[in-house]
Amino acid sequence: DEAENLFGKEVKLIPISSFDTSGAVDMMKKVGHGRDYIEKLKKAMLENVPIPPITLWKTHSGWRLVSGRHRIVAALELNMTDVPALLMYWR
Repeated sequence: DEAENLFGKEVKLIPISSFDTSGAVDMMKKVGHGRDYIEKLKKAMLENVPIPPITLWKTHSGWRLVSGRHRIVAALELNMTDVPALLMYWR
């Protein structure tokens, strides 16, 4: 497939500190925004229930969070240091 040749992708466990989480955290500070979902994610994480990895896209300035804001907030609230991430980048 031509698209497969244009970009790479891999799933890795990566440190949360390796990308900017401020947008996710700021969004979640809105009153009640996604709180029920975050609590469900935290419960799943504590019970080792598999959840989809976050998605990061490689830019000129580093990794940008594309998908997974609620998962990041849940992980931060549980004091996790690493999360599984789908890393997308141009070849």
